[in-house]
Amino acid sequence: MNKKVVALMGLSLTLLSVNPIGIWAAEATPQSAVTQEVKGDVQEVAVLPVSITFGENTFQMESMASYEALMAALRERVTSPGAELISMTLEPAAKVKEIKEAKEVLTVEQVLELLLHGGRQKSLYFVKEGESMEEIAQRYGMSPEDVKELNPKVNNPPEGGTAVYVYSEVPLVEVKTTERFAVEEAIAYSSQQQESDTLAKGSTRVLQAGANGVLTKSYLQRKHNGIIEESVVEGQEVTTAPVPEIVEVGTREQEDFIYPAEGRLSSPYGPRWGSFHRGIDIANPVGTPILAAKSGVITRSERAGSYGNWIEIDHQDGHITRYAHLSRRDVQVGDVVAQGDLIGLMGSTGRSTGPHLHFEIKENGQNIDPQIYLPY
Repeated sequence: MNKKVVALMGLSLTLLSVNPIGIWAAEATPQSAVTQEVKGDVQEVAVLPVSITFGENTFQMESMASYEALMAALRERVTSPGAELISMTLEPAAKVKEIKEAKEVLTVEQVLELLLHGGRQKSLYFVKEGESMEEIAQRYGMSPEDVKELNPKVNNPPEGGTAVYVYSEVPLVEVKTTERFAVEEAIAYSSQQQESDTLAKGSTRVLQAGANGVLTKSYLQRKHNGIIEESVVEGQEVTTAPVPEIVEVGTREQEDFIYPAEGRLSSPYGPRWGSFHRGIDIANPVGTPILAAKSGVITRSERAGSYGNWIEIDHQDGHITRYAHLSRRDVQVGDVVAQGDLIGLMGSTGRSTGPHLHFEIKENGQNIDPQIYLPY
C-alpha cells in the first residue's frame, strides 16, 4: 500500500492507496459519561477527544459525539434521495478510542471528504493526441512532477495513444449499503363505449373522463461505493385504481329538421332595424307547444337578457338550435331529448313585441337561415 502525505486546511495527513476487499461493520468503544456522581455530588468530567482508525489511516476528532455525527453524515451521504437505509458496512472497519490529547483535530466534513475521496489508486490513462503531461496532471489533480515520476521513460509531450500511469481518486473506505425505496408507475386507464340511439351516428360524448391509476413498487437495492450492484422488486401494490373512460357513441341515423312550432313567420333571417336578425320569428298565442327540431342534448336552459327564457340543443351532428322568448321551459341542462319532444311553451319574455318563438340554427358554429331547412 502506497503512502502519501497531503495538507488539508493546514493539517498534514497520511493518505493511502486502497483496494476493494471484504466488507466489515464499523466498531466503536462506548462513549464515556460526561458527568459522574461522587459522594452524592455531581462532578463535571471533561469530554475526551477520540482517535478513529480505518486500517492504516487515523484521524482525531473532538469527541465521541463527533464520531457519531460523522457516521450519521456518512449514512446520509450514501443514501439515495427518498430511500430508507437498511444497513451500511465499512471496510476497513472503524476502531474508535478516547485519547487524552489530540494534536490535529478534524471536523466531521473534513473526515467525511477524506473517507469518500481521500485515497489514490494507480491506474492507466491513454493519452489523447496533442495532450501534454501538464494537462494530464491537471485532469487528475496531480502535480506534473508526480506524473513524470510515475512515467520516467515517457517523453513530454507523449504520443497520442500512449499508456501512462496516473493516480485516480478513490475512497479510503469501501462502503456497502442496502436501502429500500418506492417507485410509482402509471396504470393506463381503459376506454369503454356505450351505444346511444339519441346521438347522431358518428358523434360521441364522454360520460366519464378516464384517469390513470398508480402502481407502487418496493425495491431493495444494494450499492458498493455508490454503484448499484443489485436492485430487486420486493413487492408491488395498486395504490390508486385506474378509472375507465366511458364514451357514448351515437347510432341514430341523420335526421331532417322538423318545425319547432306552429304559427306564421313574423320576421325573417337577415338585416332588421339597423342590426342583424340571427334567426326567424314564428308568431302564435302564448302557450303554443315548442318542440325539439331534432334529437340532441340540452346545453342551455335559462332566463337571460333579450332572449328571456331560452333553450339551446346540441344535436351532436354539427347543428345547434336555439329557442327564445318562452313562457315556460320544460327541460334542464344535460337532458337528452328526442326529435319532437316538448321542451317548452311559446311566450313573450325578454325583449319581445308580442308572443312568438325566436328560432335559430347554427351549422358548424355559424348562424344560418333556418328557412334553408324549414321554409315557412
